[in-house]
Amino acid sequence: MFYAPSHRILISGDALWQNGMGFVWPEEGVNPYIDSAQATLTAIEKLDPALVIPGHGKPFANVAASIANVRERLGAFEGDPAKNARHVIKSMFVFALLDRGGMAISDVSAYLGRIGCYRRMAERFLDRSPESLAGWLIEDLARSGAITVSAEQVFPTLVA
Repeated sequence: MFYAPSHRILISGDALWQNGMGFVWPEEGVNPYIDSAQATLTAIEKLDPALVIPGHGKPFANVAASIANVRERLGAFEGDPAKNARHVIKSMFVFALLDRGGMAISDVSAYLGRIGCYRRMAERFLDRSPESLAGWLIEDLARSGAITVSAEQVFPTLVA
């Protein structure tokens, strides 16, 4: 993050967006990543910025509401590591699609099985095989509008 105290402008990167933040890794029990995210939000509150320029989205001024939203989300993730894992998997997969421009549906389960972080989160928190994870992931992201599914490909709906 970068802060200009004379203008009370914070460039927050992924620490705070108007309606969220970057993801935090899931952990069972005490989650040091959530603790760090909470500490970062406390630091932002102490700065008391008038304007935040996030890493994603438009600049915004209602910082307190955004922080409250993120704290609520972090609380939900802390109480349900599987929910956190689902969020991280979906976010990372959409970023992978943005980087690649799309992916053949037939390649998704092999991709998820080959990339260790997907495989470990799916096994540890979701009790899913790469094949099961691929089906759920494509269906959920298509339903939310984050991806478009054609006969043979999946594409991100956003542009990198």
